Amino acid sequence: MALDFYRVSGIQFTLLSFTPSTLQPGQAQPMKTIRRYHLQPNKLQTIQLPAGSEILSVQTKEDDAPILWALVDPAQPEEERTLSVYATGTEVPDDPGSYCGSFQLFGGSLEFHAFIEPSNESREG
Repeated sequence: MALDFYRVSGIQFTLLSFTPSTLQPGQAQPMKTIRRYHLQPNKLQTIQLPAGSEILSVQTKEDDAPILWALVDPAQPEEERTLSVYATGTEVPDDPGSYCGSFQLFGGSLEFHAFIEPSNESREG
């Protein structure tokens, strides 16, 4: 187990990293990374994600660009995933998919909610 310290803009972050005990000596530890994907506030869009990705959050940045962050294993093959975005007050189907997050545009005057359909792997299993 190791502690890594980072300081950004005067704020100190502590990251804890460890190697699971299930790994044998010399065995490579599988690594994941967090990636961001720029979205459009369209009702329906597709994005390419590595298989087995975990959606972490959907938010906007200063320029009102919606962004999805996901924990991914870059070694996995990419698959096309369908993302649906609905504005507050609009109709949503009975099963829109898994909730990813909500975001606001133009100082909060527009509110959107993102859902992602299950992967092909999830549907088949």
